[in-house]
Amino acid sequence: MNFYMYVDRDVNIRADRTVHTEWDYSSIVDAFNLNLKTGWNAFIVNGRAEYNLQTERQSETITVSVGNPGNHLRWVLSEPLW
Repeated sequence: MNFYMYVDRDVNIRADRTVHTEWDYSSIVDAFNLNLKTGWNAFIVNGRAEYNLQTERQSETITVSVGNPGNHLRWVLSEPLW
């Protein structure tokens, strides 16, 4: 999935690695450092989910990066439906 975010000035968003566990669910956010430039910034989001039949556990991995989505992003123009 690709999307854009507009910022009116250069912005740096950063966080240290965090781990949160509640019951048997854990979420881990690795440290990140995103530099957004004034104007429109393209985000590329990729995800993957896996389920282990033996352990009956599911894992999901989501990555977000700032960059040029290349040929994967398309503008769609349409007439209003009403």
